[in-house]
Amino acid sequence: MSNINVAERIYIGRDLCGWGCLYKRLESGMKYLGTVEAISGSREFVVKSDSLVPDVDDLVCDLEGNRIGLIRRIFGPVECPYVVVAGKGPILASIVGEKVYCERSSKNGSRKGRN
Repeated sequence: MSNINVAERIYIGRDLCGWGCLYKRLESGMKYLGTVEAISGSREFVVKSDSLVPDVDDLVCDLEGNRIGLIRRIFGPVECPYVVVAGKGPILASIVGEKVYCERSSKNGSRKGRN
């Protein structure tokens, strides 16, 4: 198994565990965002990003690829910013410490700032 690249190892490991295919999600543009640090409201939570600086309105997904919210605010140091995510529903306390992923949303000219 040493001659298999990293993406194939992730694919094989996730498939054997029954968690679905993380490899396909990595190909589709999902990137690791960080871990959930705290819940800030009934429908918001704070993620500490490791190195990725996302954009506002990017989608946030869990490990299975379920969309759990949208990025609403980015603050803190540039090297590892904090991200406020508006959840799609009530946020459970069990989400704290979970790893989340970011999927870039395509703006397609909808927010160009024209008057």
